[in-house]
Amino acid sequence: MEVITLVGATVGTAVGGVSVLVAAALTAVAVIVAVGVMISFEMTTPHALVNVVPATAVAVA
Repeated sequence: MEVITLVGATVGTAVGGVSVLVAAALTAVAVIVAVGVMISFEMTTPHALVNVVPATAVAVA
């Protein structure tokens, strides 16, 4: 029984670790996308608007 408990704990820890890594990866992707959107906005929109968009994004983040 002790072996089964040990295996269960190990698997549980591994799964938890992977889910944390996945969450971190998704967060990183979201940040990269947000920065990309801000850069594209900056190239295409008037600067008055550009100053509001990053400020809003930073406030949300």
